[in-house]
Amino acid sequence: MVAGTTVGGTSAFGGSCGGAVFAPERVFQWTPTVSHDASISLCGSPFATNFDSVLYVREGTCVGPELACNDDGGSFMCGRASRIALPAVAGTTYFIVVDGFASETGNFSFSVM
Repeated sequence: MVAGTTVGGTSAFGGSCGGAVFAPERVFQWTPTVSHDASISLCGSPFATNFDSVLYVREGTCVGPELACNDDGGSFMCGRASRIALPAVAGTTYFIVVDGFASETGNFSFSVM
């Protein structure tokens, strides 16, 4: 579990979903040691975020190709939180970006499984 806040961050990036261009984001680097179908989630009970989040993943660098983007997880348990599933390849560096819808900011925690 990783916890943080987007409050006071900078707005250097934007995902292809959720209009996250104006919200500050936090970026986390992750390199899996085994290949697997990964799940990255800001969802939880109670919700693992207190703002309308956008979550996206890039490969290689912070500005590398976007592999997935989600604004709102699509289930009752997620509410306005976000989650992504993607095939993760061992030894590949991914950048997980926690962003906000429009200009939203707040606290979050996420898990990578």
